[in-house]
Amino acid sequence: MRFACRWLSLLLLITAALGLLPASVQARGPAAAAKPEVPPKARERVEAVFDRLVSALSREHPEVTEYTIDVVVEPVANAWINQDHQIYVTTGLIDLMETDDQLAGVIAHEIAHGVQGHIPNRVNQNVWSAVAVLALGAISTGQGDADWGGLLEMRDLFLYAFSREQESEADLVGMRFAGYAGYHREGLAEALERMDDQRRRLPLDSVWQQLYRTHPPIADRVSDLRMVLALEALDEAPLEAAGLVLGAAPGSPEEATQRFLRALWAGGEAAVKGLTVPGRAVDAGAPGLWSERRDPAWAAAELEVAERYRDGFDHVLVALLKRRGGPGSEEERTPPVVVRLRQTARGWFVSEWELLGQAGPSGG
Repeated sequence: MRFACRWLSLLLLITAALGLLPASVQARGPAAAAKPEVPPKARERVEAVFDRLVSALSREHPEVTEYTIDVVVEPVANAWINQDHQIYVTTGLIDLMETDDQLAGVIAHEIAHGVQGHIPNRVNQNVWSAVAVLALGAISTGQGDADWGGLLEMRDLFLYAFSREQESEADLVGMRFAGYAGYHREGLAEALERMDDQRRRLPLDSVWQQLYRTHPPIADRVSDLRMVLALEALDEAPLEAAGLVLGAAPGSPEEATQRFLRALWAGGEAAVKGLTVPGRAVDAGAPGLWSERRDPAWAAAELEVAERYRDGFDHVLVALLKRRGGPGSEEERTPPVVVRLRQTARGWFVSEWELLGQAGPSGG
């Protein structure tokens, strides 16, 4: 990996030697390789947040005391960590973050990558793609002044391509790290939303658009974090306030799905609400379900699972209910329903669901 980094550094230097850097940089001569000055207040803000995080985490994770942080002059918001546990944040990120909670969430996310051991195990194998992306950044002149002398530091941002699972883990762990330091846990989700809004306004041929394509979609990460925050709020809420009027919460995805579908088709709207994460619509995709189509007899029907899989934090079941009305009668089945579930300290709850097929129960 260090061999690849050396080659990338060499190629970037060759790019500069061939005059491929922006004209504005070339005009400044040798001084262009020097780092532009970082505003003192920006550096002080970053270091204060970083020191607070390290202080809060050092007892449980003493290795973080060896981590460092620095600022790179670049108008686009981003942050990264390299194999030496050096964290870099751009001036664009500092400017974009309205609160220290948001900034702490981003920095804690990078610390989490290091603590969770993601870096040695996840180096982008396509080094030449990284070179091409950085060369594109060097050639482009339409993205404002940047720390072109810091390109050798920014190479690490392009070399590391974390998987969705690793990004999700760093999001979760980082959110909790920020909470340990006394920052609001919502900060990371808010920061990602602001970064995604900025991304949407960048030119399609921007070097940063190329980078974002190598990472999991920000919108998906925000959705996952919002769901985790909702479930944590559910865990902390009193039982009555959370709407859990059903006694013990479901202990498995199958039990949660069976109870949810029974309530759905039997007309138990209160039970459906009690099995659903607060804030989620209980009748989405099934208008009128609790009027002409409900039948209390479905409350005793059997569950049949047609498909199950994992999707990020979710357990997804495609399931239906089946029953017999009596001797000689045909088996009745409900249309299949896609049910997404999340586990909390209290049990399993439905985060989303979608009714498939026809609009009501039918004969089998």
